[in-house]
Amino acid sequence: MSKQRVGRAQIAHVEMAAIRTVRSLLGELEDLWRARVARIDDLLADEEAAER
Repeated sequence: MSKQRVGRAQIAHVEMAAIRTVRSLLGELEDLWRARVARIDDLLADEEAAER
């Protein structure tokens, strides 16, 4: 992100490629953690079923 002062105003410019890259990485991390939590849920359900 870069800022430029024009009189009393500040104009900001955002690098969309950088934002897209971060968004993609966060999406991959979200998928990873969702899969891990789902696996933990499965393991807990299996354990509960075995205890019955």
